[in-house]
Amino acid sequence: MASIRKRTLPSGEVRWMVDFKDANGKRRAKMFEKKRDADGFLVTARAQVAEGTFVHSRDTVTVAKAAESWVEHCRARRDAGQRMEAATFINYEGKVRNHILDATIGIGGIKLNRLDVEAVEAFRDRLLAHGRSENLAQETVTVLGQIIKAAKRKKWCSTNPVEDVEAISTSRGQHRIRVPSDEDVAKLLAHACPISKPMLMVAAFCGLRASELRGLPWDHVDLDARIIRVTQRVDYRNVFGPPKTFAGIRDVPVADEVIVALREWRLRSRLDCMKTDLNMVFPTQNGTPRRHSDTLKWHFWPLIEKLGIEMRWHDLRHYAVSCWLRQGYSIKETQTFAGHASAQMTIDRYGHYLPKGDQHSGMNQIFQSVFKQHQRNTAE
Repeated sequence: MASIRKRTLPSGEVRWMVDFKDANGKRRAKMFEKKRDADGFLVTARAQVAEGTFVHSRDTVTVAKAAESWVEHCRARRDAGQRMEAATFINYEGKVRNHILDATIGIGGIKLNRLDVEAVEAFRDRLLAHGRSENLAQETVTVLGQIIKAAKRKKWCSTNPVEDVEAISTSRGQHRIRVPSDEDVAKLLAHACPISKPMLMVAAFCGLRASELRGLPWDHVDLDARIIRVTQRVDYRNVFGPPKTFAGIRDVPVADEVIVALREWRLRSRLDCMKTDLNMVFPTQNGTPRRHSDTLKWHFWPLIEKLGIEMRWHDLRHYAVSCWLRQGYSIKETQTFAGHASAQMTIDRYGHYLPKGDQHSGMNQIFQSVFKQHQRNTAE
């Protein structure tokens, strides 16, 4: 049975000791200088014991230890090809090493049971104060949340304070997804060279990620059925693997004009494809996957500079998703075409592209429907 007792130490100082049993029946005790702190702890401890989430301070670890364990887990997933791209691992590991465990502004030495919302927000503010961008600070806090989430599964902590930290942004619209205009995409395709044009068309109208384009074989392009089957991707090391998520395995319908361009491209690139057994759609002259950096350097960046267009390659994927929604495809269809992990992701990022009817007329219809129903009820 839990209790709070007053204790006098040999030094003469007074402490308040909370005495209770955890979910396994093991006796636990903790001392406080003030009774109100002991009362607060007991209320929290009782709730956590009842939920089975209580973690004693002796069983917890530092943020540094939890981060080290999480990075090793990510490394194992990367090496096993289990939904962890090499570039993603480098990104995660870099944020842990350069920010979370930084000797000046990091929080590696804090024990997880002492990490609260205030400490996380103070860490975020230090990142900003030391020149990190808002985007980088937010991404680093997100990685910290993933570390603590993994630590909870290991019973190293009972809560994840990052979940209660509000995202801040003083630069209005800084993180808004950039979607090219129809005019810019049309101009891009009109001036693209024969080598890059079919790749740009697939990116802009089928929404494939760059890694999925590079990993696309002709065996997965059904020109007669007008479908591209996405089942793999190639990372920056030219290593083949599954798509970014399980939802990334999908069939994407292809417009007739894109099919025509792919047929012409297949005839043009056939000799390159036959140099290896890979049978890639967009290969190098040796038949191997083309490096994305080479495509950007030799084709994409010079082209947008020449045309005076501000655009990133990934913006073409955003453009494809926006086109599907504007055309009237449902959220579920769009989610499937894009390979998003959830419909909520599609809504959060692209919901503002859903077609909108006459909103004023709709409001009038709602009011009239209610008013007419009231009149009928009154007449009866």
